[in-house]
Parts: sequence; structure tokens; C-alpha cells
Amino acid sequence: MALQPDPSSCDRANALYMAKLSEQAERYDDMVKYMKRIVALGVKGDELSVEERNLLSVGYKNMMSVRRTAWRTIQSHQDQAEQNGQADEASLTSQYKETVTAVSPSINLFRVTSCFSKTNP
Repeated sequence: MALQPDPSSCDRANALYMAKLSEQAERYDDMVKYMKRIVALGVKGDELSVEERNLLSVGYKNMMSVRRTAWRTIQSHQDQAEQNGQADEASLTSQYKETVTAVSPSINLFRVTSCFSKTNP
């Protein structure tokens, strides 16, 4: 199911409202999508309000924290399976870890860091 309201249909005020609502619901992926909409509207880093900068930072920080925790948990299970000689479980865990790892690089951190510079690329 697609995110509703669609971030691309939001103006700056609505995207900001939805980002705050997403934060309260601890839906950081959604929060980041709404904040990315503000950036996509052409708002430069030095034009972001303090609140917008904080929301952008919190969204990415929490989104990445969840991914790091997931990776560490999976790695721990893989290590344990390998130590116990459970080759099948270790192999399955390794495959799953690749899936989880593949999600993280899709986050465009360059775009985020450019929001905090004086000029957007």
C-alpha cells in the first residue's frame, strides 16, 4: 500500500505536518519521505527552519539506527549458527543479511548532507 497522503502531493506546510505526525507514530521511513518532499520543493539548507533541520536529522538518524540494529541482530544469529555448526541456518541467515544490507545503501545520504550545506547541488 502506498503512503497516503502521497508526499509528492504535499506542499511544504503539509509535508512538515505529516513529518511531525510520522515522528510521533515512530514511522521514521515515512517521516524521511515527507522531509525529502520539502527538499524536493527546492528548499535550500540555509532556508530550512530549525524545526525542519531537526526533523530531517532525527528521521535519518532513527531510520539508520533501526537498520543497524537489524544488521547486528542478524549478524549475531549468523555467528551463533556458524559456531554451532548449523550450516543451513547460517546460510539462510547470510542470505537474509544480504537483503537487509541491500536496503540501507538506497538511502541517498548525499542529498541529506547537501540540505545542511549553504548551497544545494
